[in-house]
Amino acid sequence: MRASRNRLEVAVAGALALILAGLILFSFQSFSPQPPAEADIRTPGTAYALFDRPTLIPEGTLPRPTHPASANILVTVPPVPPISPILVQDGRKLYDQKCASCHGANLEGQPGWRKKLPGGQYPAPPQNDSGRTWHQADAAIYRIIFEGGDGSRNAAQTGMPAFRDQLTGRDAVAIVSYVKSTWSTENRQFQWEMTIQGH
Repeated sequence: MRASRNRLEVAVAGALALILAGLILFSFQSFSPQPPAEADIRTPGTAYALFDRPTLIPEGTLPRPTHPASANILVTVPPVPPISPILVQDGRKLYDQKCASCHGANLEGQPGWRKKLPGGQYPAPPQNDSGRTWHQADAAIYRIIFEGGDGSRNAAQTGMPAFRDQLTGRDAVAIVSYVKSTWSTENRQFQWEMTIQGH
């Protein structure tokens, strides 16, 4: 009886040690290093690693819904990263050249952008606060820019062309930086949380 109780205590202590070690490792998890400026981000699945380098510092919390068992665990949300004024300036020029003809000179989108046109496509949505771009994570935004359509090379519904052969990774970052610079503080925070959560 005593031997089985000792084994149970050892098993519980071992399990607790493993859980504690896992939590410590999670807390000190290192994120992707910053790539060189010429890194090519046009490969699907690389945008998140290249552009989002969160560091775990106390700035607020949000639920971590990645696994049912950890749904109640809270993680630290790093502050919204600053936007480079140089990227915003370059992004405005590129936006005017590549995006404004559909999304509007002032990011206002096309009229009636929420309703399908007779041909089945939707008009180009606004990129400012009145649109829905700020509802998407960075990875989704970059995927849509490079792949077109809804990010899965399906332009049938949206009419969004793929820019993978027309823009470099830096070009796309500049355009997105310009667009983000026009959003409200609340919308930038919301979009950053979507990015951190990987949505």
